[in-house]
Amino acid sequence: MRSSWGAWLMLAFLLGCGSSTAPDPATAVRVTVEGIDARWGVTQVDLTAGERSATVPAAPEALASGRRVVLVLADEAAGAAMTIAVWGLAGGARVAHGEASATPVRGETVDVTAVLSRLPCGAWCAAGATSCAGDGVKVCEPLL
Repeated sequence: MRSSWGAWLMLAFLLGCGSSTAPDPATAVRVTVEGIDARWGVTQVDLTAGERSATVPAAPEALASGRRVVLVLADEAAGAAMTIAVWGLAGGARVAHGEASATPVRGETVDVTAVLSRLPCGAWCAAGATSCAGDGVKVCEPLL
């Protein structure tokens, strides 16, 4: 089944703090990533919305709060609400998580902020994993 904004072009790029523009005219979402603590060692962010994801930058580098990632979308994605999960990665492992919601506007860049929070013990939950919880069973489900 195709997501409501399945037209995402999968074009994402990381912007420095001083840069803030997407190619004109573009339908885009600019995600500002906040809450990164240098002690977490975050070197990349993975953004997921629906069935699409992108990891930036391609080559790991130390990231700090305030970095921006621009997701350039197909114009057909305009008007469809989306939730963007942002994972902070250290050595390829998920160490922090945040979310942002946006409704893209055709030919414009919409700004959102995702505040990352440290995961308790890294990536502690794999999709489909089960564990006992009292008289029941817990099942890990992916965040969408």
